[in-house]
Amino acid sequence: MYEYKELTKRESSAWLPSVAMLFNDKLLEDEIKGYQTLNVEGRETIGYELETSGNISGRDGAITFGKTLPARVLRIQYRLEASDNEEFQRSFRKLNWLLETDGEVPIRFRDDLDITYYGELSMMSEVPADRNTVIGTFEIYCSDPYKYEKQAEQAGNPLTVYLPTPYAIKPDLIRLKIAQNATKITVDNVNTGRHIILNGDYKTGDEIIIRLTETNQGRKLTKNGQKIMNNLDYLETDFHDFKIKRNDVIRVTPINTTVTIQARGRWK
Repeated sequence: MYEYKELTKRESSAWLPSVAMLFNDKLLEDEIKGYQTLNVEGRETIGYELETSGNISGRDGAITFGKTLPARVLRIQYRLEASDNEEFQRSFRKLNWLLETDGEVPIRFRDDLDITYYGELSMMSEVPADRNTVIGTFEIYCSDPYKYEKQAEQAGNPLTVYLPTPYAIKPDLIRLKIAQNATKITVDNVNTGRHIILNGDYKTGDEIIIRLTETNQGRKLTKNGQKIMNNLDYLETDFHDFKIKRNDVIRVTPINTTVTIQARGRWK
């Protein structure tokens, strides 16, 4: 838990609590008059949920079959104050409106701006109806439990991956600049043996973009901006399982292809 410390005088809008939250790229303290973030819970490391055999007769302990990370829940405690009932109701409606989103959105905190969570509002506590200064809580449900660093970019062929975290991730983007005519392009993770194979006709100067984290099918794989998902060798390609981690070596053939990778390190 991160504690809020009261200041006797808020001299300007430049003053912010250390845990001030940017929700969907909006700083709530700037958007809502009289709003302050007080405490935040749920940002720390979360434990695994273990799948075990349970107690076995005649055997000490249990057998672990697997483990998964549960969804993350961020609990936000806030204070909202207003000079009268009318102002309070306006501010509270605006808070509800800002927290109402169509799916998960990026979330950051002032004391750790390099880290981003992705979540959406799942619970909001009731507040007393007979006062204009209240302390309440709301919860943000993050179906993806990981927290992500800012996107970093690397180039080279072969390319040795540098990421400051030990967890394997899907690159956000792989950009290939073709330097010779080719009928086949292969992107290999030398360490894991995973690869992406593209068939088709490619000319010098063509730009291939591979977006492994993109949900729009039309943008996942393009050549000069045009969809080429049909060029993917589905039998031999690990398209949905192609991941990278620190010190992995990525090699592309033809070998004179220029390769750029954009990725975000992640933590649990």
